Amino acid sequence: MSKKFKYTLLTIYFIIINQLCFAQAYKKYYHLINQAELATVHHDFKSCNLLYDSAFAQLSPHPSHLKDAFYNAAKLKDFKKCKNLLDKLVEKGTDVSHYIEIMEHSDEFKNSSYYSLFMKDFDKKLQRSYEKLNDSLINILKEMGIEDQMCRQIPHQQGASSYYQSVKETDMLNYKRLRDIVKEYGWVNYKKVGAKYTGIANIILLHSSRHFSINSENWLFFENILKEEIKKGHVLPITLAQWIDQHFFLIEKQVQRYGSVANSKGILLPLDDLEQVKKNRQNLSLEPLNDYLLKKNYTLK
Repeated sequence: MSKKFKYTLLTIYFIIINQLCFAQAYKKYYHLINQAELATVHHDFKSCNLLYDSAFAQLSPHPSHLKDAFYNAAKLKDFKKCKNLLDKLVEKGTDVSHYIEIMEHSDEFKNSSYYSLFMKDFDKKLQRSYEKLNDSLINILKEMGIEDQMCRQIPHQQGASSYYQSVKETDMLNYKRLRDIVKEYGWVNYKKVGAKYTGIANIILLHSSRHFSINSENWLFFENILKEEIKKGHVLPITLAQWIDQHFFLIEKQVQRYGSVANSKGILLPLDDLEQVKKNRQNLSLEPLNDYLLKKNYTLK
């Protein structure tokens, strides 16, 4: 056996091992996040604190989970942890000013030494994190976001049919632009454009995909992309679940795949096959359905 062949086999072996290790860490991460969120529901903030620590030891945490851990630490007046979590959020390109304003015990935190440490060179730290982002993609998403909202807010004097035609045309244009971007750069996750602008991409995808069948190539292109992003920890499982379930619920008038969308009264409409829903949720690393209902204060009809 040649050295080159041995090296190739070893490389393949280590790639497989790394993928298996990541898959295990990924599942454990979301299990611990669920336990932390349940602890919050039960007002067990100390346990919640420890569970977030354990989760963050598994994978690089998602900004939304860092934010939740920050608010929990604030409840405990653990200002040292608050400062550390804010630092991590800033590193991920998040402007945390609003978080500080609405946190519990905000005034006490602002008068603490940890706040002074955090604010030292804050603008420079935030600027450094922004420099890691793709400005050209951000500007395109800003423009697309404005167009998406403008076509829905400006009244159309020519009647409803003209209004809906204008919305559809804007959605189709935005869909094409977003698809072209993703083909070239991959999904515009928070590492590329920051949490705010990946949120705009989510909204554009939600609106534009309504014009396609859920089994169409145009739909499956993004579904497959997002599933891969979930495996990398860049997209939350609930983001994909709600995108798909909203389409089933609102557009195709079918039962949901993951049981993630409730009506305005907080009622999760009947799910024909609860066992299949549970399997679907497990495959996507979503929490058990009963836990989700508890955390959201939803009920099954």
